[in-house]
Amino acid sequence: MKWLYYNPIEIPSGVRISSKSLSINMEYDPCDGNDHPAFYIDDLFLMAKCNCFDDIQVLLTSHNDSYYKNGKNSNNRYPVTGWISLKEYKNGGGWRNDKTSTKVGNRYITFKK
Repeated sequence: MKWLYYNPIEIPSGVRISSKSLSINMEYDPCDGNDHPAFYIDDLFLMAKCNCFDDIQVLLTSHNDSYYKNGKNSNNRYPVTGWISLKEYKNGGGWRNDKTSTKVGNRYITFKK
């Protein structure tokens, strides 16, 4: 399973929520100032765990500083931008929770064990 790491204070640029059981199928921009809620990625991961939602997708940009790793202790990071389904990832949390790397400026520094 892939672990997703991201900037926890940035909200995604877009959100898609679908649920047949709740009759929901919507896509919105949480930053547009309309009546839609501006969920943080942590909140959306909780929703993705719930079986009543068929899919929770987020649009990630460079502002989210997102990357995934193939294992929690892997040193290899793969940048993520664009639409992704949170049901396909485990929540690694903010990139500061990544024990194998630290972000300095625009770069990640990996500490050898």
